[in-house]
Amino acid sequence: MKKIRVFKGREVTVHPFVPRSFTQNEEFLSSIRQLEVLRSKNSKQMIRKMAEQNGLAYGEEHIRFAKKILHIIVNEISNEQ
Repeated sequence: MKKIRVFKGREVTVHPFVPRSFTQNEEFLSSIRQLEVLRSKNSKQMIRKMAEQNGLAYGEEHIRFAKKILHIIVNEISNEQ
């Protein structure tokens, strides 16, 4: 048998309903997902593949530079959160 506890009015605190509190969590989670996608595309192989798909000329030095820049961007975004 379950026990039932009865609360008095002064024992209960009431906070106003804030709809944004629900969407803030969703915004935070979606930004984390975006960071994960950026991190997954931060490999040399993926950068090379994206360059080929878009008809861009690239060399090993270009790929290293793009990888470093993407890494810096991802770190700055994750530090802001």
